[in-house]
Order: sequence, then C-alpha cells, then structure tokens
Amino acid sequence: MEKIQISIIIPAYNAEKTIGLTLHSLFAMKLKERFEVIVVDDGSTDKTKEIIAGFKDVKLISQDRKGPGAARNTAIKQAKGNYAYFLDSDCEVISDTVEKLYTYMQKDEKIGAVGGSIELPPTEKNILAIADHYASWYHHNPRQRSGKVRSTPTANLLVKKEVFDKTGYFMTGVTSGEDVDFGMNVK
Repeated sequence: MEKIQISIIIPAYNAEKTIGLTLHSLFAMKLKERFEVIVVDDGSTDKTKEIIAGFKDVKLISQDRKGPGAARNTAIKQAKGNYAYFLDSDCEVISDTVEKLYTYMQKDEKIGAVGGSIELPPTEKNILAIADHYASWYHHNPRQRSGKVRSTPTANLLVKKEVFDKTGYFMTGVTSGEDVDFGMNVK
C-alpha cells in the first residue's frame, strides 16, 4: 500500500454548524497523493464529535479544551504524512487547493511551507468574522508576492513535517495568534 503523503489536520471546537461542510469538501478534492484526515475535537460541548464520527475515513482525537495550537500539536505528533495541511473547521476547500500547494512545494526542496489565501463567503454577516478577516491581512495579504508574506493562516497552510523539528510546534495557551507566531518562526 502506498504511504500517506499528506496529513490534513483540523482543530475543532463547537463546530457542529460547519465541520460537515469542511469534511465533505475534503473528500471531494482532486488530490493525487494519498492523504489522511485528522480532526482534534478540543473539548466541544455540542454535536461536533457525533458529526465527525459519521465520516468513516476521519481519525477523531478528543481532548480537553486546550486551544487550537495544542489541538494542532496533538495531531502533528500522530500524523503519518510527510506533509501537514492545516485547515480550520469552518472552511471549505476548493477542489484543487491542496494539489496546487503540494505541486508548488515540489518545485524547490528549500520550501518548507506554503499557504494560500482564504476568502469569506459573500454572505458572511458576522461583524467579528469580517473584522478578523481584514485585520489578518496585515500578516498574510494574499496579493503580496511569494516570499514577501509575514505569515500564512493555518486555515490553508501546507508544511513539511520536518519543519517542526527546526521551528518547534504551535504556541499553546492562547485562543488566537498561534498561527502568526508559527508563520514568523517558519520564515
């Protein structure tokens, strides 16, 4: 059997409204490489775990609430792939996204991480989500040239697993900003 090349890692906390769409989008991807999907339920109190359990090809890991950085770290340590693709539990992947990121990384062995932009749905009404989206452009404006971005969001990020040996894992004990910290360490 062919080795798993990419481990798709999703931290989830009270994501019952979105995790199903996220997982459906992953299994509809056009990806040539063999992959696994790992979702870390970070102490959800809603039906997140039950929804995830309905996907037979998803590895579900449950832990007490520790935050997204700790959830990603838990998954990285159990991941079988040579690459870790990070996605948030409220995101849908365009069918060729991971394939494009992976293909780009194969161009140069010095590339340790590559990310893509994230877009809000045009119907988004939550003012906090909209403000967070635009504020985050300071660190990862998708219109900047490759190599010029300060960091990339973990809602769409592919990382060689060996990078963690050099940079360490995600910051824990916080509920946001761990992806910016990690991205700056990688850079």
